[in-house]
Parts: sequence; C-alpha cells; structure tokens
Amino acid sequence: MKNHIKTIVVLLTIILLVTRVCGMTIVWAQEEKQEDRILKTLEEQAEDIESVNEGQVTKSIPDCDVWMADTMIFGFNNDQNGIYPMFQSFSEPIYKQLGGYLLEDEPLVVMSTAWSVYFNNEYRNQFFNEQKYIYEVLLMEYIKYDAESENISVELENNETKLSMKLYALLSEELADNTADYIDGMTVGEAVDFYNNVKIAEDLNTALSKVKKHVDNIKDLIDMMSEYLALQQVKEERIYLLKAARDACVSEDSPNQDFIKAADELIDIFQKSTLDYVQGKALDYLWNQGCDFIWDKLCDANPVLKTIGLGVSGLDVCFDTTNSASNNLKLALLYTADCYLKQGMMSAASDYMGSRTAINAQTFLACFKAYIQFQMYGNEFSNVWMEDYLNSGGIGSAINNIFYRDNIATVQELLSLSNSQTKMREGILRLINKYVKIYQGMYKSPEGNTVVEKEESKKDENESSDASRDVVLVLDRSGSMSGEPLNQTKEAAVKFVDTVFEKDSRVAVVTYDDTAAVECGLTDSSGELQETIENIYDGGGTNTYAGLEQADEILQGSQADRKIIMLMSDGFPNEGPNDYGDYSAPLVQYAEEMKDRGYIIYTLGFFGNVDPGYLYSAQQMMGGVASPGLHYEVNSAEDLVFFFDDIANQIGGKRYVYVRIACPVDVTVSSGEDMLSSKAESENTRTSFGTLTYENIQDGPEEVYDEYGYYEEPEAWDRVKILRLDMDQDYDIQIEGYDSGTMDYTVKFPNESGEYDDIREFPGIAVTASTKAISNTGELNATYLKVDENGDGKFETTYKTESNGTMEEVKDHAKLYMILAVIVAIAILAVFLAIVLVSISRRKKIAVSGMGAAGNFYTPTGAVYGAFGIFNGRSYPMAPGQRCTVGRKSICDIQLAHSQVSRLHCVIEMLPDNVYQVTDYSSNGTFYNDQRLKSREPYRLPKGALLVIGDADNVLELR
Repeated sequence: MKNHIKTIVVLLTIILLVTRVCGMTIVWAQEEKQEDRILKTLEEQAEDIESVNEGQVTKSIPDCDVWMADTMIFGFNNDQNGIYPMFQSFSEPIYKQLGGYLLEDEPLVVMSTAWSVYFNNEYRNQFFNEQKYIYEVLLMEYIKYDAESENISVELENNETKLSMKLYALLSEELADNTADYIDGMTVGEAVDFYNNVKIAEDLNTALSKVKKHVDNIKDLIDMMSEYLALQQVKEERIYLLKAARDACVSEDSPNQDFIKAADELIDIFQKSTLDYVQGKALDYLWNQGCDFIWDKLCDANPVLKTIGLGVSGLDVCFDTTNSASNNLKLALLYTADCYLKQGMMSAASDYMGSRTAINAQTFLACFKAYIQFQMYGNEFSNVWMEDYLNSGGIGSAINNIFYRDNIATVQELLSLSNSQTKMREGILRLINKYVKIYQGMYKSPEGNTVVEKEESKKDENESSDASRDVVLVLDRSGSMSGEPLNQTKEAAVKFVDTVFEKDSRVAVVTYDDTAAVECGLTDSSGELQETIENIYDGGGTNTYAGLEQADEILQGSQADRKIIMLMSDGFPNEGPNDYGDYSAPLVQYAEEMKDRGYIIYTLGFFGNVDPGYLYSAQQMMGGVASPGLHYEVNSAEDLVFFFDDIANQIGGKRYVYVRIACPVDVTVSSGEDMLSSKAESENTRTSFGTLTYENIQDGPEEVYDEYGYYEEPEAWDRVKILRLDMDQDYDIQIEGYDSGTMDYTVKFPNESGEYDDIREFPGIAVTASTKAISNTGELNATYLKVDENGDGKFETTYKTESNGTMEEVKDHAKLYMILAVIVAIAILAVFLAIVLVSISRRKKIAVSGMGAAGNFYTPTGAVYGAFGIFNGRSYPMAPGQRCTVGRKSICDIQLAHSQVSRLHCVIEMLPDNVYQVTDYSSNGTFYNDQRLKSREPYRLPKGALLVIGDADNVLELR
C-alpha cells in the first residue's frame, strides 16, 4: 500500500513540475522574441538619433541632467519613446526569476538559519553575528564590477563633456562680452577669480584649488576641472544609488536592518573618501583605484573583510561553494538587493517627475544606469550558476526540480536568454551615452564652446508679439451674481491674474450682463488689472454671446502665439442671439468658429443656483463652448478661487490628464497619502496632484412634469466624475460599481500647448454593483482598462485603445498556453508510465527464477549484493542486458538514504559476457580499489568487485 501511495505522489509531483516547466518555457520563449523586437527598436532609434540636429545650433541651453532625464522618460523631443519606460517593459533578468522561485517573490529578510548552515566554516561565526558584511561584499563587488566594465570609461568621458559645457556656460551667462573669442582669451587668473566669485558649489572651488597651478590657459583649466569633477560625480552617483536602495529598504513593512546598516556604512565611507586626481592618468584607472581605496577603508573598519578580494568570485569566499544550497542563497541575495535597487530607481524617477530639478535629475539618471549595470552583474552570476549545472555541478535546490536531468535543453535556452538580456542592457547603456553626444552637438556653438547669447530685453509692453500668451478674462456680472458670488469671483480673478503673470502673459478683462464691456485692454500691469477687477459691479441679464464678441475683438489684434479666453458664467444666457428662444446653439457655433481660428477657450460654470430644469442644458452649452477637456464646474462661491487658480496654472503650462467617467460607478485615485474619492464615506475632491469634479446628468428624460404640468425633480441624478491629474505623475484609476448600467470611460492627454488632442474612449462597458476596474495614466502609447466583472479579484476582460482610438478587447492567450502545457504534460506522463510499466514487467521477469528462454524471460546470472551499510545482506538479481540504478531517490532500484549518496549516484549494468559496467553520476564519488571512477565514464568491472558508494558506510559487491 505504501508503495502505491509513493507511486501516486511521484506521479503527481512529476505532472506539476512538467506543467511548470512547459509554462515557463513558453513564457521565456515569448519574452526572448519580445525583447528581440525591443532591441531592434533601440537600434533603429540609435541610428535615427545619430543624424538628428546635426550641425544645428541652439542658443538656449537647458541643464544637461534635466535634458537627459526628460529624454530618458519622455523620449527625444518628447516623442514618447523614452528608454526608461521601454526598459521597464523588459522581462525580469534571469537571476531575479530564479531567485524569485527560491523566495516565492518575497525579499530575503530573515536568513539566520540559512546563513549559519551555508557559510564557509572559516567565516561562519564572524559573518553570522554581523550579517551586514555579506551585503557590503555584494554591493562593493557590484561597484567594482561596474568600475571594470567597458561602459565606465564612456560614462566618465560623458561626465567630463557635460561638466565642461556647464563651466563654459557659467562664463557666458555672467560676462558682458560672452563671445567664444573673448572667453578663450581670458587669463587663468581672471577665470579663477570669476569662478571663485560665483561660488556655486564646494566641489567647484576644490577643483580650482587642485588644478589652477598646473595650467596656463583657460582651455586647459576647464578641461582639468571637468576631469576632476567628472571623477567626483561618479562617486556621488554611487552614493545616490546606495541612498535610494537604503531608503527603499527602510520603507518595507519589515525592513532588513542588516542591509540598512551595510548601506549606511558604505555611504559614510564613500562620503569621507577623497579620490586622487592625477593629471594625465585615465579617469577609469583613477576610479578603479578609488574603489580599491574605499574597499581598504571598509576593511579597516571591519577586519573580517580583509581576507576577501573584490571580484565576481568574492561571494564564493564567504560561502561553501561545494554546497549547492549556498549557491541558491547567493541567488536569493541578488534577488533581495535587486528589489531594493529597483524600488530606489523607481522612487528617484517619481521624485524627478514630481519636481524636475537638476539634483533630482542627476539622482534619477544615476539610479537608472546603476540598476541596468546591476542586472548585468547579476546575470553574470546566474550564468556561472547554470553552466555549473550543465557541467554536472550540484544544485540541490528547488530549482533542480525544474531542470532535472532531461531539461538540460531548457537550461541552455535560459543561458541564451540571459546573454541576450545582457546584450540588450549593454545596448541601452550605449544609447544613453549617445544622448550626451547629441546634447553636446545641439548646444555647442560653431567655435566648440557652449556660449549662450543674452536674452534680448523685453520690447515695449504695447508690442504684443513678445508675449507668449494673451488671455481675455470674460466675467459674468449679471444680477444673479450679486453679493458673495461676485465678491468671490473678484478675489479669484485677482489671484488668477497674479498666477498667469508668472507665466509671461498679458491679460484683458471683459464683463457682461445684458451687454458687454471691455474693462481693461491687454496689459501686463497687475496693479491696473487689480484696480479694474475690484471696481466690477453686478448688473442685469446674461448675454454670454456679447462677452465672447468683445474677447474676440481684442484677440483679433493680438500677435501672441497663443490666444486664450477664460469664460465664467453662473447659468444659462437669457439675452443675445437665439434660435427661437434657444440661446445655446448660436453661442456654441460662434465658439466653434473662434476655436477653428486657433483660440483656446476655457469655461467655468458656477451652477449652484441654476434651476434643475436647465442644469443639463447649461452644462452641455458651456462644455460645447470650451475646447476639449477645458470645461470646469464649481458648486459654491467659496471654491471659485481654487478653480480660477487651476485654470491659471493650466494656461501657464501646467498639464493635466483629463479622465471622464460616466455612471454608475465611484472612482478613487491615490498618490502618497493624498486621495481623490467620490465615495460618500471618503469623499475628497481636491489634492496636491489633482481635482475631482462632477457633472450632474439626469437618469431618464431631461424634463419631467407632473399631471398638472408642473416641473418635478427627477427621481435620480447620475454624477459624471471628472478627474484632472497632474501629468508629471502616473496614477492608477480605481473604479467600483454601485448600480447596474453602462460606463463610458474617456481619457484625454494634452499636447505641449495644453490642448487635448489625444482622446481615448472606452464606451458602453456593462457594470453592476460588484464590478471593479482599474486603468493607469502612465501608458502614453496605449491605455488599458482591466475589468473585474464580479468582484472576485480576477480581471476577466481587458480593453485597450491607442491615441485617438476606441477600445478593443485584448485577447488573453494564457488559457491556450495552459492547454498546450497540459497536453505536453500528458504526453510526457504517458511516456513515463510506459517506461514504468516496462520496468515493472522486467523486474517480474527477473524475479521468476528457473525459467528458460522458452518462456521469453531473462534468467538472472548474477546479483548486486549489499556487503556493508544500508543494503547489507540484501540482493538485487541481475541478468545480461539489465541495468540497475543506485541512489538516494525512492525511484532508484537500490535506494541508499544517506547524506553522502547522490540522488542518482551510479548505474550498474550486466553486459552479455556477464561482466559488469559501472557509470558514476554522483558528486561524492563511486570508488573501486580505492580509486574514484571518473564521472559519466563507463568502467568494466569483474564479478567479485567491491564498490564503495560515497564513503565507506555503503559497500556493494558485484556477484
């Protein structure tokens, strides 16, 4: 009975493992093809970039790090083909996939037992008490690997180039005569005095003190300062990386204190260490020397590290390399470090997109490049790990279950994929380095220096061609605005003017009631505008059309690049052109004509006091007047100031993703601790990253009357949710149904001018009270909407649309792959069962003694006898042509459950001439006459030979 149970367990285990292997093989094959396509895209992009802007000169120089970070994230010239999002789409590196299977996708935090068992005996006690040492070895080994890579020399050269440009730019920006000839003609003393006076950074003054005595012209001074600063910057960038990884670890629910202590100590030593600059020495050589110096400092602080030499094999000194489990632990350590480094990189990217400063750009670039290099370092170790397997090294771990015996081809495929991943990451680093050359080519003068011409002083304020924006503020002062609404409008308008002026714009003010008047023409005088706004008073009816006419007349005489109208109204017009009493149609048609002429129109509806019977019409009218996505609504006078400010920021260049979600669902968006939510229990409509507003639409006929002809309030209003989210971040839009119906989901992305020219629609999606859905705003090339139809946590349907498109369902091929995997598993199982049946039949034949050839059975003529150990006194019959497996596994013919016996230790075969042939497959050896048999080589041994299996505890006699 026990044997039957064992057989069933073995079969089930094999089915699961084979299915897993099949699934993994399919996924890895797909990943390799996908990454090949990405690599081709990268190569094509590199070829295009080499010829971009060749020979052109740009007079306005952006900070190099900011330009680089923008290019990495948003693509060259904001073409949305950034390397950073492309890199994030890559599959996980092989070492992380293997480490993930070992750790079940959880970072390694508690490792006391594993470390105590698998450390090299020489280091066990010391390292077990201070586990931070192993992280210090790992991090320094990676930094040294990076320092010895081919990429480091190019990185240093690029740093030197951009720093040289910055030093020239400092001179050209501050000097009255900033021509290249004048700068090149300056004496060293004049340049030193200038740089000492600007005092922009401590490193700059240190660089001056290091090199000024060794140069006699301005060019050599800048060259040597650039070299010195480039060397220091490489060190600073490694500090940024360590800090980012440390902070990511601290943010974990269970922070790894050993990793944190290791990072803190390394950061402290890096910061206190001074890199020696020697004129004429290659910078990569100096950086390599610097890494050795920092390692020596670390060893002085921790003497236990002194016996470990840096290099890719440094970890092997710490671990027992003959123990397969210790190799798995090293993979797990790489996985853990990767988690912290990746999170640090993503946090640096988020910080930069939240605040595009030079220091944030430099931190992001450092973390991005360093994480790419770390993946190459990790894959190099995984290659050694897999090659060791192919060369019969022991990998006695859970991973061996996946690649057992017949799956050597799978390991070879993984090796190929690992090499392909490394090749692609090398391609990314080369492409990043090319961008520095492109920057240099774009922003260098023909003389070779980064000379920037002074900005021309502003022309007379009446010459409108210099204003980047002309804005007309069209304000409602009808009788219904009397009192607090008008007071709040004036306060908001004053703040609007102040905000817009920060963006180099001119503003005019038009008011309207039953007529319209120009209160102030285009001006950049905030005092004049403030006085005008404060003197606005309430009047009579509402002639919105007249207000637009006055704004149009003002802008027709403008030469500004952007002509903008901001129209505010508290309700439906009751004066002006109309179509049989319909005032909205002529107004919307007129607005369309202005938009066709290039005007951008913002509208702000203050509809708190509008009769419910006209609310929907008023909303539709103001939405029709506005440019796409630029209609706002506010319900209370107190909120007017916030919405005026939002519009002012958007006019000034702030860009928002616009999301419209129509009924019947609630929406939640979070960023850090801030959250927008339409849920009643947690409603919040304004945060630092965006706003949530509503449009009320009737759930049923637009107009409802009772039996006497009087208007009735509709039984239900549906609230359309409008999100405006700061485009500098990415957001997950969480959607939950609260009733049955259909949902229209629309996302709009603005161009550089703030106009929403990219509209993506997901119409008519069925929802119930159980439906949940999620979408992300960060996918600029395509937007996905995942729908969980019944709230069970599984997304049954995924929709996708690209720019200016309508959704299409994304077909999920996972089920097909699973079916194929099951078919393959069944086929392999059938083969396995056939082998088992044949083996059982063979054993039965052997077990029948005395039967001759007439019975078609083998007649045993020998046996493998247990002379000593676990098999002592037992016999396994052997016949010519028969094979016998010996090992620790239960499926072996002779099972020796002993730690010194491999799972498949050796194979014994009786040859037709009654001589035995023995082949060793073990890690601990099979011995005959005190000689170890060579692995995988067959040996002919006579009857009577004694085999020692692993050690002297188990001895078999060949009879």
